[in-house]
Amino acid sequence: MLRHIVGLLAGLLCAPLLWVGMAWANAEVMDAGFPSEPAMPGVAALMAAGVLGGLLVGSRISPLTALLSGALLLGFCLWPLLDRASLDAALPGWLGSESMFHPLGPAFPVAVPVGTLLFISALMPWRWRSAAAPPANDGPPQPNPGGQQPYQPSPAGPGPEDPHRGTADYAEPASTTTPFQRDPSGGAPRPARSETPPNPSATQVFGEDTER
Repeated sequence: MLRHIVGLLAGLLCAPLLWVGMAWANAEVMDAGFPSEPAMPGVAALMAAGVLGGLLVGSRISPLTALLSGALLLGFCLWPLLDRASLDAALPGWLGSESMFHPLGPAFPVAVPVGTLLFISALMPWRWRSAAAPPANDGPPQPNPGGQQPYQPSPAGPGPEDPHRGTADYAEPASTTTPFQRDPSGGAPRPARSETPPNPSATQVFGEDTER
């Protein structure tokens, strides 16, 4: 809503600026004769009016800017053609038919096409559509309706095998974990007894080396 209010105020301000600029510029060009060097200020003023009109047409603030500016220019130009008596009664004395700012004065041939351009450009439907907000990300992507799932990387396979596995000299690494057995009476855990009988040949008696 705020942008339309700003556009309305901008249209009310730009319409008289365009009218005064086009009236003075066209009067300068016609009085100096074209092409000639004295007509260059008038040509520059006409170009400035064209730049302002282009900004109004392409403005993204609000289409009311171009709509109101074009309607005021067209209404001021067509008023004497539709009801000349009411125009003469409403205009002050300094805006008579001899004034350059009169509706039928020098600005008339330029203001009619410019006002029509501004007015029609504001009627385009796309001018009244606000910019759509980007869709919010509500979570992970949903599965495709056709049943085809998106690409998923395959899990990593087993690592490379030991090249010495299976040979005569290969031996499995010894277990480094000592099993413990819980004490039923609530004491500290103690090492579990091995069910494999000890190898007598591998048992060493204390002091045997010293006797040898």
